[in-house]
Amino acid sequence: MGAKFRDSRVLPGPVDHYLEKIRNIYAAGLKYGVLGEQPTPGGVVVSLNHGYTPSSWGENLRITLTSQGGGTGVEIYSECAMPTQLFDLGRNKKNVAEIFDYLQSGAPQQGYAQPQQGYAQPQQGYTQPQQGYSQPQQNFEQPRQAGGFCPNCGAAVGGNANFCPGCGSRLK
Repeated sequence: MGAKFRDSRVLPGPVDHYLEKIRNIYAAGLKYGVLGEQPTPGGVVVSLNHGYTPSSWGENLRITLTSQGGGTGVEIYSECAMPTQLFDLGRNKKNVAEIFDYLQSGAPQQGYAQPQQGYAQPQQGYTQPQQGYSQPQQNFEQPRQAGGFCPNCGAAVGGNANFCPGCGSRLK
């Protein structure tokens, strides 16, 4: 039977908040792969794995999220992936602590408000954007006079230039 470690805590906020964080755990820089999710009454169980390291043959992790009042009960169970590995050199405990630290970073405070469903109504004084396009102030098709400035970026342009030396836009 391989080495294992289990810890549980109650964290503030809804189950969905922590489930979303677990789904994005690899993108957050932690080297855990999400293997799957299993809905349970009042929560969800998420399976993760952590690959081989110099101190371990890998770990299988199970995170159970359950709704508990205004918070979420989180239980993390880590066991060595190789059943014959009897010593984990503290790696299982370290992985569990690392996941709890990640889940608690940016955790919602007590009284976490659920986002409102639907679309917000426009505030008073809201005006619709004007329809159509405005005509350009200058006619870019006319030939340029000797010297001047780029109508796009304002850079000084020589009389015979076809392109602006500042922004590269066509002048003639």
